[in-house]
Order: sequence, then C-alpha cells, then structure tokens
Amino acid sequence: DCTLATVGLTAANYPPPGMMFAAGQTLGIAQWSTLYTLLGVQYGGNGTSTFNIPDLRKHAPAGLRYTICVTGVFPANS
Repeated sequence: DCTLATVGLTAANYPPPGMMFAAGQTLGIAQWSTLYTLLGVQYGGNGTSTFNIPDLRKHAPAGLRYTICVTGVFPANS
C-alpha cells in the first residue's frame, strides 16, 4: 500500500495499483473524501462536490509520468 497523496514517477503507460497519473483530474469529494481531506481545493475544484489533484505533466522528466497515491494508507501523525 502507498501513503495517500504521495507523488511518484513511473515510466509505465499505466499507473501502478492504487495510484493515478497526476494530470489535474477533477474528482468527486463524495467518492474520494479521504484524499480530499489531505488535498482540499489547493489544486482546484469547487470545494463542495469536487476537487482536483495536481497537474504535474509539464514537470515530469522526458519519458516519465508523475503519479499520486489515491487508494492507500492515511498518513500517520508524527
């Protein structure tokens, strides 16, 4: 399991299990409430029914894609 909202890089054409490409997608708060708790509307969305994940496509090194963990473990408080 990955830690929710953790960002990583992949050379694959598909994201690893529990992750999605960090391409600015709009997600529903009702379906992704735990992830929304961590990200809020920092990357967009209306904050009542939607929020966005970061769009890191232009920052990825050539041939790689950024991913973000969307179905993992909630980060522990330290």
